[in-house]
Amino acid sequence: MQVRVVDFETLTRNFTIYQEGLDKIENHKQNFLEKVEPYRREMENILMMSQSGIIIDQMTQKQRAEKFQKMQQEVMDLDSEFKVELQKLKSELSSESYKHLESYITEWSSENNIDIVFGTAEVVFSKPELDITEQILDVLKSKGLYKEFVEEESKI
Repeated sequence: MQVRVVDFETLTRNFTIYQEGLDKIENHKQNFLEKVEPYRREMENILMMSQSGIIIDQMTQKQRAEKFQKMQQEVMDLDSEFKVELQKLKSELSSESYKHLESYITEWSSENNIDIVFGTAEVVFSKPELDITEQILDVLKSKGLYKEFVEEESKI
């Protein structure tokens, strides 16, 4: 029985489809920040006016407090919605990446008479010569699906 291991994390990080998905998620994040920016500015403005020392009537104070609370609730709702969407995008990206990578690993394994391939995360010990990560990266390169992973602070 021919058994091999593969570092799925390394494959995923260098997989163009995954990296493009991360870019889409980052764009989604930026769109969210742009959407809440007007709320942030207005809420900051309300706070600054309340701390300015200018004397205003109670009706105006009440209206500002109510507006602030309403905006705060709207931002919290937007944030909750954003977090659900973000989790969905991450899940879809992981699933799509796994599906593609699994097919490339299966193809390579069939061509090389490999019976089982485990992920390195599930294996306690294996000899280094059983690791096929580099061979699968070569498959990705040959299909134009490899892109060197560069760590960025803004990525997820």
